[in-house]
Amino acid sequence: MLPSNDKYPAPDGECYDFVEIYNNSTQPVELGNYYLSDKEDDPHRFTLPGVTLEAGRFLVIYCTGNAAADPDPEHTSAPDAGAGKPFYEAPFKIDADGETVYLSDRENIVDRVAVPGNLKKNESYARGADGFVLTAAVTPGAQNAPGYTVELAAPEADVASGAFREPFRLSLRGEGTVFYTTDGTAPDEKANRYTAPIVVDGITSIRAICVDGTKRSEEASFFYLVGIEHTLPVVNVAIRQDYLTGPEGVLNHVEPEYEHVSQVTMIENGSVVFSAPCGFKLHGNDSKLGQKQNFQLRFRAEYGLSKLKCEGLFADREADEFNSLLLKGGSEDYIFCGFRDELCTTLVDGVTHLDVLACRPVILYLNGQYHGIYFLRERYDAFRFAQELGGVSKDSVNILRAFGFIDEGSNEAYYALLSYCRSHDMTTAEALAYVSEKIDIYSLIDWCVCRSYTGDGDITNVRFYMSEEADGKWRWCYFDLDWAFWHYRTDAIDMIVERGPNSTLLKALMRNPEFRDMFIRRYAELMGTILNEAAVLERIDRFVSIMEPEIAQNQERYGLTVESWYSRLEELRDYLRGGKRDLAVLINIKNYFDLSGEQMAEYFGALGYDLSVLEDMPEVTFPPILAQ
Repeated sequence: MLPSNDKYPAPDGECYDFVEIYNNSTQPVELGNYYLSDKEDDPHRFTLPGVTLEAGRFLVIYCTGNAAADPDPEHTSAPDAGAGKPFYEAPFKIDADGETVYLSDRENIVDRVAVPGNLKKNESYARGADGFVLTAAVTPGAQNAPGYTVELAAPEADVASGAFREPFRLSLRGEGTVFYTTDGTAPDEKANRYTAPIVVDGITSIRAICVDGTKRSEEASFFYLVGIEHTLPVVNVAIRQDYLTGPEGVLNHVEPEYEHVSQVTMIENGSVVFSAPCGFKLHGNDSKLGQKQNFQLRFRAEYGLSKLKCEGLFADREADEFNSLLLKGGSEDYIFCGFRDELCTTLVDGVTHLDVLACRPVILYLNGQYHGIYFLRERYDAFRFAQELGGVSKDSVNILRAFGFIDEGSNEAYYALLSYCRSHDMTTAEALAYVSEKIDIYSLIDWCVCRSYTGDGDITNVRFYMSEEADGKWRWCYFDLDWAFWHYRTDAIDMIVERGPNSTLLKALMRNPEFRDMFIRRYAELMGTILNEAAVLERIDRFVSIMEPEIAQNQERYGLTVESWYSRLEELRDYLRGGKRDLAVLINIKNYFDLSGEQMAEYFGALGYDLSVLEDMPEVTFPPILAQ
């Protein structure tokens, strides 16, 4: 069984998971009477091809997941893989996180193999003379190569992972021979052989195993931070240098985008928060082209860990399991303030109906090289949304992008909702009630209100999601606000409703008087709490206090000055001072909804603004922040 394959191609040239069938009897076997499946309650999911498998011969079934695959190509005999190159496809894949595969006849399950979830890429799970073993040398269509079992204790170090002031010598011990790496790759017999203590200085990440004949231990990892002090937690990614800057390096290839194995460690207050193997790759769109790039950490079984388990990683979240994490360095705002997105998302987190990615500031090192102030963040995927919705299956989660384009799952339910909005009188209470059954109505309202208040015109990077296993309602995510509080525009509501990625839905709802009233009242409510000059300025000050002790080194790393950072902070604050943004928003609301002075006073009078100025300045705009 090979659940993670990029080395052994099928006859069509592609690499798939595969299952190898072997006839260990002395007689030919007609395979058409047998079945393969990854589901015990559906053992006949795939009928083996109607061919004869001779005694002592092999047949490879490629698990492509292609539901339309022909289960019985026209072959009268089944040669070993490679000779006649038959291509047999099963309509399922083998889960790299661990899965059982069943072989059945017409009545009973005759064999089963529980594939473990800790196999590395191109490592198979194969029958040996004394049971199943792991094999690094995979032999599709031929006798299994000798393998190894995990029977040894993991190696130990004489110094526990942590932060230290002075360099030291580290000793490793374990049964058999200890092999180790310091570049984030998984250790094997080709790695460094431990023969003498290792000098530990600066940042050192070690992955180690014990090998004794055919026995192999579980992996151990150790991390040390020596002579390096920061006011923020430190994250280091240990990775082969050519994986960063080589021919397929992560840092110098935007397209195609490469992902490579690494070891990521986070240390805070002298202690390790987590240390785990993962895939390392770029993240984002235009931000990939900048000097300070964003990154993804992808936890996969093929790297040694299918999910990161870490309690309390984010103080305001209950989640303690992660498929992936982000390292975000300010994106396109990194040359200005560096925290606009985090400013906006933390403002609304927990006090609106919006889904928001948790974040915490860290210092990032790659292979011990300083890369500056970053934010460790959650990442949107089906696994995370399933947790948010109360533990529904991740396969039930539908995730859509702007205009309903599919990220994961299906857009049929959303398009059906848009069809309803186009074909019905949306001014009625019945129509609003119907839509409210299909979406979290305040999630959409809050998304529109919060995006328009910040004035961010980059609104096409949108995610919204739902699961029929939950309440079946679509919910909106609030992220990608690197251009927030930038443009002094008084038409943000018009832009989002009339031309935005959810315009069909929003324009239909805006025809409903009850929805319009809900929208305006919610705007007033949020302006009275989190969306106003005082609240935003206070949040800015929080981020400044976090970043100030570290900003000099960060700016120097990217050829920027501390003075330029303070200048950009003043521009950001000036966007809000004197009620400028609040007034621009009120002008937009008054104009878009064609409200009278009395109506404005009814909705917003309690906020304490002098609304009389709106009568004389219906189309006021303000000068841009930057001269260009």
